Amino acid sequence: MIRIRPYKDSDRAALIGLMIECETFHQTPVPTKADLDRSLSGLPPGVEFIVADDNGPLAGFISFSTLYPATNAHSQFFLQELFVSESYRKKNIGKKLMSALVDLAIDRGCARIEWITARKNQIAQNFYESIGAKIAPKLVYRFEGDDLVVAAKKLGAF
Repeated sequence: MIRIRPYKDSDRAALIGLMIECETFHQTPVPTKADLDRSLSGLPPGVEFIVADDNGPLAGFISFSTLYPATNAHSQFFLQELFVSESYRKKNIGKKLMSALVDLAIDRGCARIEWITARKNQIAQNFYESIGAKIAPKLVYRFEGDDLVVAAKKLGAF
């Protein structure tokens, strides 16, 4: 029986395995177990996880952060990652994780939950639309990698 609950430090080894599977799925560079362990032991304030626990093994997770401000001086959640292990897909675990996040947002008085997904990830888009999510009328900007250094120089930080 899958149980949806907040992450505990005792979940760290299982979460590391899921995070490696997640990065592999997204075809992005996969950090080492040691790097993930180090980052999970020193998370920035406001970063949280909800996990899908299958009596020890984790079936999936959501990572999110609280941001401020949002509409009418409320906070909001930014959903960074929703991932369900391949062997657990098609079992409504993603829906259960999203339901837990929505319930938590309501309990904490958040104005909204925002997230992004890859344009090519039609499965995720179909899922989000099936649960009532709307596409936001925004563009996403970023500085990444060497662009951070270039931006710092342009902005006079160096």
